[in-house]
Amino acid sequence: MKIHSQEIQNTYRSEHQLYLIVLNISLSSFYVGYVLCYFNSIALADTMNIFDITLDPAFTQGFLTFCIPIGAGIGAYLSKYLLRNSSRRGYILIVNYLVIGSTILLQIPHFMVLFSMRLLQGIFLGLYTCICNLYIKEFVPV
Repeated sequence: MKIHSQEIQNTYRSEHQLYLIVLNISLSSFYVGYVLCYFNSIALADTMNIFDITLDPAFTQGFLTFCIPIGAGIGAYLSKYLLRNSSRRGYILIVNYLVIGSTILLQIPHFMVLFSMRLLQGIFLGLYTCICNLYIKEFVPV
């Protein structure tokens, strides 16, 4: 165990930097769970009123739920290109900034914004799914 601790000290400049990386990974993993359960737990009627959706409620709920796995597949596919062109830390920071931007855009009460942001949330979910496992594998001494 002493060797593993020595390797971590040599790799990271400070314990503070290591804590920030672990916090970043934890928040990314939290986002995965949040996105997957968010629209399954809220009242669809309220969402349809807020975003002024006049489509059939069954179609709307199905489409909102459908956007997540499709987006996650796209995000998982795109992750290999993003990982090639950036470091792991840069990768997760880029995705975090994109998530914050999409969350701000989600405040626009229009149904096309809701559907497109839901698809983007799925893409970010796929991107997070690829990087979180790499980080956890790197830090867990198995």
